[in-house]
Amino acid sequence: MRYKTKMKKQNPPKPFQRHSCVSRNPDHCKALDSHFRGDDRKNHCGKLQGISKLRGICKEALFILLFLIITIISGCGGKVILSDDAVRIRKVTDFVYEIKDLYEQRNVNLLAMFSSEYLASAGDLKTAILKDMEGSDNISLSLFIDRIEMSDEHVNISIHWNGAWKGPEKTFREGGSMVLLTSYGDPIRITGVKGDSPFGISRMLNRHEN
Repeated sequence: MRYKTKMKKQNPPKPFQRHSCVSRNPDHCKALDSHFRGDDRKNHCGKLQGISKLRGICKEALFILLFLIITIISGCGGKVILSDDAVRIRKVTDFVYEIKDLYEQRNVNLLAMFSSEYLASAGDLKTAILKDMEGSDNISLSLFIDRIEMSDEHVNISIHWNGAWKGPEKTFREGGSMVLLTSYGDPIRITGVKGDSPFGISRMLNRHEN
């Protein structure tokens, strides 16, 4: 005779509970549950903060990398190389402002900026320039370059100007335009002047007085 054994019906397994409380005090269990949940939140927040810091570090590293790349590219460019014409224009511009400074300083070295041939053929130009310097307590001259025409050996500089010559009794003001004819070389020299020149303005003053 066979005996049938009746199997007890088993209940399905309960979901896994991370924290279980065996205390009979409900308030105690609630406190423990809150404590464990707080730890979970702290761990979660800590992970988020760590991720945020990592992102910040990555951004800083990317910025530094981009800065280094730009610096390297700029360094590879090297110095700016000027064309021959640009070099000549810069040299001529420096020459114009050098004669302006010498004239305002009433420095007789201004005469060396003119070629000896031009001074010899320009009549009383040398005397008039010296008279400008001796008869003025202060000279203020503004030069404005309008145009520069260059050839192999010569450079023509179109200039308009305004000046003030302060004497013992009064100040004379005048303006005009001129073309400086120069020989390009080392050094540059003035070989002629066309138009109204501020250099030797004493000759114009004498005409006004007469």
